[in-house]
Amino acid sequence: MTIEELYPRKGSYYNMTLCYEALEDCGNALFYYYRSIGQYEDIVIEYDIIGKIEEISKKVVIDYPF
Repeated sequence: MTIEELYPRKGSYYNMTLCYEALEDCGNALFYYYRSIGQYEDIVIEYDIIGKIEEISKKVVIDYPF
């Protein structure tokens, strides 16, 4: 079951980002921030989400297999 099925309303992805941020799980927080783009009609909220993506992207370490 996906989050869309459990909570089919605006803000569900954004709420997930807050949970993952509280758990300091930057990878999943970043994933759900990307998913939350377009859930809001307010451009200010969209800019806030993009700002958070930029902020968290600096914290995520990519593990290369080489």
